[in-house]
Amino acid sequence: MKTPSRIVVLLSACVGLMMTGFGIIMPVFARRLQAFDAGPGELGLVTMSFALAHMLLSTRAGALSDRIGRKPLVLVGLGGFAMSNLLYLLAPSTGWFVAARAAAGVLTAGLYPAAMGAVDDISDRSQRAARVGLVMAGYGIGFVGGPVIGGLLYDAWGFAAPFVASATLGAVAFIAAWTLVPETRRNTPAKPARASEVASRLPASIHLLLATQLVSAFAFAFVEPHMVFHMYETLGWSSTQFGVVVGAYGVALAGAQSLLAKSSDRYGRRPVIVVGLGLAALFYVGLGVVTAFGPMLFVAAAAGLGAGLLGPALSAAVLDHASERTRGRALGRLSAASALGAVVGPLGAALAGDAVPATVMFGVAAVVTTLVALIHGASAVRARVARPRAVAGVVRTV
Repeated sequence: MKTPSRIVVLLSACVGLMMTGFGIIMPVFARRLQAFDAGPGELGLVTMSFALAHMLLSTRAGALSDRIGRKPLVLVGLGGFAMSNLLYLLAPSTGWFVAARAAAGVLTAGLYPAAMGAVDDISDRSQRAARVGLVMAGYGIGFVGGPVIGGLLYDAWGFAAPFVASATLGAVAFIAAWTLVPETRRNTPAKPARASEVASRLPASIHLLLATQLVSAFAFAFVEPHMVFHMYETLGWSSTQFGVVVGAYGVALAGAQSLLAKSSDRYGRRPVIVVGLGLAALFYVGLGVVTAFGPMLFVAAAAGLGAGLLGPALSAAVLDHASERTRGRALGRLSAASALGAVVGPLGAALAGDAVPATVMFGVAAVVTTLVALIHGASAVRARVARPRAVAGVVRTV
């Protein structure tokens, strides 16, 4: 019988292998589209197709994991990721590449809610953010060495090498999960919880959490296509340099998720969310003003630190409001909110078009992120002021 801590480590390792594979192909997406004479708009479509599939399916996939168990959804996600890399490699045009990315979104839609649901199945509230952060660190690990490896493979051997390497890592992750990770869901209900039942069990405060995830995803997706081409064309960087920048982000992300995620268990969810959003806003400002390679590494690291704090705190906050029967669906909603932001972001970027400078788009992302941080900050202040009054009222009543 595997201990809860060992299960969490195994899940983190499997996710880390998969995300290293994604990190390998990340710098190559733009290069592949350039070979099809495509630009930032088409890269936005690639991002949007994946996100749209997640938006439509994540909640249902999470509910399915509540019903049949976590492991089947984890295996489908890892296996689907491995197969999608072969589809990217074989795609003969931009349209087929977009379709391949959409297929990847369909196959991996249940991975996040199932993996995080598995963690919550074996964790109590005092360990929730710490263990969620450890698995999310697996996502961050993929951004540590993956982009650098992908850039080097592309610069040395062209398109095929990164996609083959990524597919191989995805296959290894699938085999590891199949053989080593047990099912964590016990006494699965005969019928899944209805959507109306989930809504009735979740307080109105969860909507702010979902909106925060949506805005965070929107801001990054809004700037991502222009950020990549800004670094390649305006700044004149190579694929390897871009990979190193993403690697700096990944080191900070994985470090924060594995070492600092428990901070929201100790200090509260909302203060940590505010810090994470503030660092994200700093990243967007840095994209607009920093042009040298060295300083950009520090900007990317700040963004990784912010994301490493924000993700586990948001996930743990959502789980705080979910019942045992609705964990997967609640996490699916969080994933769907992220996917919706990733759909709306590229649409906004496409509407802005080439007429809007990349620096202006970076500024827009900074502003909307800062506004959400201020909302959370104000809510935290109100809660702090109200708490002593509530305690005093109880004392007077007693």
